[in-house]
Amino acid sequence: MRRRKLGSIAHLLLGGSRFSYGVYDAIRNHLPGARCHNLYGPTECTVYCHARTLSGDPAHDMLDFNVSVGQPIRGTTCLVMDPAGGVITAPREPGELWIGGVQVLDEYRGSPEVTASAVVTYQGERYYRTGDVGFFDDRGDYYITGRLDETLKRRGYRVNLLNIDSYIQRLAPVQECMTIAVPHPVYEHELVTYVVARAAVTEDELLQLMRQVLVDYEIPDEIRFAQELPRGATGKVDRKQLELRHATSSALPSEAALPNGSAG
Repeated sequence: MRRRKLGSIAHLLLGGSRFSYGVYDAIRNHLPGARCHNLYGPTECTVYCHARTLSGDPAHDMLDFNVSVGQPIRGTTCLVMDPAGGVITAPREPGELWIGGVQVLDEYRGSPEVTASAVVTYQGERYYRTGDVGFFDDRGDYYITGRLDETLKRRGYRVNLLNIDSYIQRLAPVQECMTIAVPHPVYEHELVTYVVARAAVTEDELLQLMRQVLVDYEIPDEIRFAQELPRGATGKVDRKQLELRHATSSALPSEAALPNGSAG
């Protein structure tokens, strides 16, 4: 009944969290007649500041498994900034997104220190530092790849945990996944990926598939299978909760690598 009702949807607006390849593929398969609109924008910029109507063709809508959020809406300015505070002008070069325009918040009430770090002036215009990492392509369409606090140095390279997840989630046996950085007594950290499997797969088999889509410094040090991932009140997978469960160990123990952790 629910599936039949969903089939009548003409327009689907998505926003609030990253648009994964898995969601994109599910919409193409189950809602082929719906026009899907991908929206992006933090609350501090009055909710949405980018919009893109997707075509349904991955070659046009996606780049490196990231779904386009389109271009800034009227009255909005978007800059991609490097760590030194300079504007990135080359396509496909990632940096922090700064959003400008009349809709940007004035202040966080009662928190002048937070306001000073988040709302800045560049060339006479006020911008909100989103903390989101992204880039634009040759057409001027923007893509969000993760958060600054999810970006870390690994073997001398910058890696983003959400970006790693976006590649892993495209693998056929993977229903859902999340990668966390775990402190290590010798190395700065290790990468652990929790996977909810949709098909029977072993850790070695999954590692072989990961090597086809990830470079060597992005491949996790450990894979753990779970029946489900922890979620917050809004239904999003909660990375902090997963990190806490991992640290207090081994909540979410590694389970049989079968759909829903079944024993077969």
